[in-house]
Amino acid sequence: MEQPLQLFKLMEKINFERNLKNWIICVTVFVSATIIINGLITQIGWEGGNASFTEGPNYLPAGGIIGLVWTVLFFGMASAFWLLASAKETNAKRKAGEVLAFTIFCLSYPVFTIGFSAPFLVLTGNLFCIVWSSYLTGVLRDVSRPASGLMVLPAIWVCYATWALVTPVG
Repeated sequence: MEQPLQLFKLMEKINFERNLKNWIICVTVFVSATIIINGLITQIGWEGGNASFTEGPNYLPAGGIIGLVWTVLFFGMASAFWLLASAKETNAKRKAGEVLAFTIFCLSYPVFTIGFSAPFLVLTGNLFCIVWSSYLTGVLRDVSRPASGLMVLPAIWVCYATWALVTPVG
């Protein structure tokens, strides 16, 4: 528990000005990370995985569409992080650390689900993502409404993706 607390305390000390340059840096780092992860997923052959939840096809979109959606979500998470990290209030900076931790969790999802091949881990990861994203949405509401609005997007997507994964076509 010591490590996450240190991350949040470190965020308090960062002097991150609210300007276009820093926003572009945040977006570039977050989106580059997801593009790299998406590329690795494609190279390893984990697209779509082989976790079977239905007999036959389900409503989940193609792997490329899922990767594109996550790229947009990381763009939003980067913007939320920037809004919080560049705020003057200590509490907002601390919350930036929470957004960063959530982002790292999202980036690690393909790894801890073993390439989307372990149904229990996929559903557990989805539930954890929905709960954490919803939690951040709530706690950020009074700190930064725009950041809060951006952090609800992963929960909405993962709710849809989970439904699409477990619902058979036809």
